Amino acid sequence: MLRLRWAAFAAAVLLASPASAADKEQGDDTSKFFMFYGDGVSADIVRADLTYCMALSGRAGPAPRGTRYSTVMAGGLLAGIMDAIAMSVEQRRRRDSSMRNCMAMHGYSRYYVPQEDWNKIVRGDGAVDRMVAYMTGPVPSTRKLPK
Repeated sequence: MLRLRWAAFAAAVLLASPASAADKEQGDDTSKFFMFYGDGVSADIVRADLTYCMALSGRAGPAPRGTRYSTVMAGGLLAGIMDAIAMSVEQRRRRDSSMRNCMAMHGYSRYYVPQEDWNKIVRGDGAVDRMVAYMTGPVPSTRKLPK
């Protein structure tokens, strides 16, 4: 019973972290919702750089860590769920960081994109084509972010 209470407390702390509360207050998060811009770079070069960095950042997985699951079924299940949530957030952060570093090395600037626009660009079929169009289009009117 004590393990279950501890696991429920840990899940509540994990889900209500200060970062997630700040994200909700600000609405959009610049660490998640951004796009690159290549001033004067051709679409072919942008596509090559983008696919290269995407392939490279896809390998940026979370650091392996041992997990200790409870011998009690509910505790083990809850620990597995908590690990999955934490690992998916960590994996996204590592992937985004790797992508930022790779694209910065290739000379691209990073611009904030509102969440709705970002979802339209990166979700669904043809996402790479939409990204290339954004990256080779006019200079974004949103704020420029640090590399």
